[in-house]
Amino acid sequence: RDTLNACYNYAYQLAEQGKRNEATALGDRAAKGAAKVLGPNDPDTLEYKTFFEILEKDQPIPIPQMKFHETFWLGKQT
Repeated sequence: RDTLNACYNYAYQLAEQGKRNEATALGDRAAKGAAKVLGPNDPDTLEYKTFFEILEKDQPIPIPQMKFHETFWLGKQT
């Protein structure tokens, strides 16, 4: 789960930097990996899948989720 979360968070950062192609590839990897490891209905899987779809459709990037904030700014484990 930690590796998938890191992958998702890095994809988010890439997207924020305007590197949408790299972010989309990494977001796809996180979404597919989560579906395989965590199951298709896991909340993280659904979050990663939604983010990937946003990137694919070139929609505006949403504000970071609390998990991102807790992991990278507060140093909490998920």
